[in-house]
This record gives sequence, structure tokens and C-alpha cells, in this order.
Amino acid sequence: MKRVIASFARNIVFANILLILIFLAGGFAVKYMVRENFPEFELDMITSRCLFQGPIPKKSKRASTVK
Repeated sequence: MKRVIASFARNIVFANILLILIFLAGGFAVKYMVRENFPEFELDMITSRCLFQGPIPKKSKRASTVK
């Protein structure tokens, strides 16, 4: 590893060219990367009506939901 660092320190042009090649490879990778969107789905909604004689709405809501 010390030899690689020493060779980059001696030959600055080689280090710059290698850096440019790494950036170009990253740019191409980003360009051709498969991108995913949010999946398309329909919301399954259920509407329930309950008729309770007398209790307040909070109690009727609590009685009709499942936790």
C-alpha cells in the first residue's frame, strides 16, 4: 500500500487521470442505474356504519374498530 501511495505522490498526472476515470465510471453508473418509482396500488378502503342507540360517538367508534 505504501508503494501505491508513493507512486501517486511521484506521478501526479497519473493520480489525476485515475481520479477522472473514477468520476467518469461513477457518472456512467448513475446514468444507467435502474431507478424504481413508488409502486402503483389501489387503496383498499372499508366504510362501516353502525347504529347504536344512546352512546356517544367516541364509544361507537371504539366498538367498531379492531386494534
